[in-house]
Amino acid sequence: LPAGATALDFAYAVHTEIGDTCIGVTINAQERPLRTSIENGDVVEIICGPRIAPPANWESLAITGRARSAIRRLTRARERDEFIALGKNQLRKTLQAARIDPLDADFAEIAKASGFSGIDDMLESLGRRDAQARDVVAKSYPDHSDNLDLSNRHVVEDEETHTLVAGAELTAGVTLHLAECCSPLPGDRIVGLHTP
Repeated sequence: LPAGATALDFAYAVHTEIGDTCIGVTINAQERPLRTSIENGDVVEIICGPRIAPPANWESLAITGRARSAIRRLTRARERDEFIALGKNQLRKTLQAARIDPLDADFAEIAKASGFSGIDDMLESLGRRDAQARDVVAKSYPDHSDNLDLSNRHVVEDEETHTLVAGAELTAGVTLHLAECCSPLPGDRIVGLHTP
């Protein structure tokens, strides 16, 4: 490793999976931050967690190209997975609004009819809001397009909130960005703003 390499660089040098799941490090039997530079002769123990969960600022903790590119790849993959999940949720809700059972819908046919190369590409596009779920459903089910009038929106009651997107499933800094202006407490009503 080059001079000034951090413990996170070391974790990625050992193996990409070790770097991806790294949550802590001990250097010479002392717990240290991942940004700590390692020296020749240091005894380094990488502590790995059960799942891949990179913080948003990990790229700034690494100096080697291998570690930085692995972190960028991991972040892009994580972001894509989360947008696919958001898109799937939007499509299901729109299908239900059109009075179509999402379990009966053929997502591959919907993607094909809407001009997407595959299901994941369609769902990611919906999650990123590059495409609208109502347009996708209207192309695939033109007979149900009358049911897609969403102009009668209403205030969501507390009993309905469990059907909305859960922020706990999203990674902060990837698809979910927490506002820095306030710190809501559990139970507080919060508003999410979707911006491109």
